Amino acid sequence: MAGTVERMAAYLRARIDLGTLEPGNKLPPTGALMSQFDLSDNAVYRAIALLKAEGYLVSQQGKGVFVAPRRNLIAGAQRIRGITQAGETIHHKRSERVPAPDWVASFLGEGECVNRVRTVQRGDFVREASQSWVHVDVAEVVPEIDLPEPCDPTWQAVYAE
Repeated sequence: MAGTVERMAAYLRARIDLGTLEPGNKLPPTGALMSQFDLSDNAVYRAIALLKAEGYLVSQQGKGVFVAPRRNLIAGAQRIRGITQAGETIHHKRSERVPAPDWVASFLGEGECVNRVRTVQRGDFVREASQSWVHVDVAEVVPEIDLPEPCDPTWQAVYAE
């Protein structure tokens, strides 16, 4: 039975939260994680990117991936809720692949990108409307970026790499 990115992330997250994996501990090599969780290398990288975005892991160029120092973690839906005030809600309106407008292409490159649109509302009143333009290559690693719903900040970790 094939593993899942979330199963690997949940397992490592639990070991870190319980203290079995301590700050500074090095993760096993990618090949070992692939075998342990029955995942492809790409799936292992996605799980690591997710945990890095959540603050559980850090990488050191040429040395590996390590458990991050302990701190208060705010990620995913909890992070999104933190940007609204009482009585406000975030509505994810659209996430679609579109040709990059010229000004976006000057940053992300020519071709297709993912355009994400959301609003912050208080009742029926739209307080804020915003959009993000994400390089289409991110969707290859984080396919859920194409969905019009909140995502964990995995795709931000992909940019950091």
